[in-house]
Amino acid sequence: MPSVNIVFGSLDNYNRSRPSPVIRIRTTERIVPSGTNQVSTTAAAGQAVAGGYGEYVSITTDTAVNIAIGASPVATAVADATSVTILANQTRDFAIGPGQRVAVINATL
Repeated sequence: MPSVNIVFGSLDNYNRSRPSPVIRIRTTERIVPSGTNQVSTTAAAGQAVAGGYGEYVSITTDTAVNIAIGASPVATAVADATSVTILANQTRDFAIGPGQRVAVINATL
């Protein structure tokens, strides 16, 4: 059965004693994609942080899907201005704002 794994996390700010940001995994969620738009039950937490640090999602899929990110996201089967395609067996990372969720649908390639 195909699946999409979504990791919600945050990045701590860079500082001189730690040359790279620390990634903290907050929670994970698995969605079984279909031809219907499905929205994660988890939403990003926290507040946006100056300098680009803050919440992120890492999405791994074993089948081609389209995803959308937003407060009430709607992913479409054909990629458009609001949906992004992630091909099978790939992982993609995205910045995500407070309260935003991830929507997933099978991609029509």
